[in-house]
Amino acid sequence: MFYTSLVISVVRDLAWSLLCISGVVVAIYGYIAATAGAGRRKGRARLIAALAFISWLLVTPLLWTLYDALLPVYEWNGVIRSVQIKDSSSQRYNAQLLIADGHGGEVSVHASDRSNAWRPGQRLRVRYRGVSGDLIRATLIGPDGREQGVVNSTKPIERSIGIGLGLLLLWVVLKRYRLDPEGVLEGPHEPSNLSNVVDQDSLLHLPEMDSDGNHKASWTRRN
Repeated sequence: MFYTSLVISVVRDLAWSLLCISGVVVAIYGYIAATAGAGRRKGRARLIAALAFISWLLVTPLLWTLYDALLPVYEWNGVIRSVQIKDSSSQRYNAQLLIADGHGGEVSVHASDRSNAWRPGQRLRVRYRGVSGDLIRATLIGPDGREQGVVNSTKPIERSIGIGLGLLLLWVVLKRYRLDPEGVLEGPHEPSNLSNVVDQDSLLHLPEMDSDGNHKASWTRRN
């Protein structure tokens, strides 16, 4: 049990540390990429900033998934006694459900998904994680004892989307760096400085046009 608690603590600290470190790296190398001229330095800075951001998208949800997997899972049957909504916004919904079992026992469960079922008097059966108290699944029960519905946590879906987005961005960033290692291109097809792409001397040898839009004949006298 001691080692499990230690691993849980280490994984949680790693997740928060990665978030802070990746933010600092993105800020520093993003500034270098924005201010440096086209060249290897700009290309490397842009690559490092992008990889730091992608690492946050990929590694952070994996660490939190590992963290949740290490936590014990409990089940509880009872009636919601009170609901404390700490944040009602759709993106950061945060509510604490105090569930009583009718025999003097109570448990506090954290719900991160909005639901009309979170109201005092609602009978339900919940699965939740210890330590964090995060809700995994809630089965709603009616007055007649029959199941009325199920509310599942959407955290696994959100993390899967983050991982998928991170893999897609990783592929795009590596492909772009291979095509443009010096950071010459501002967009997928737009050069930031035409002088870096077009040979200026070649412009001096373009054929001349007459008034009708036809190429003028040119010849060189040989001695």
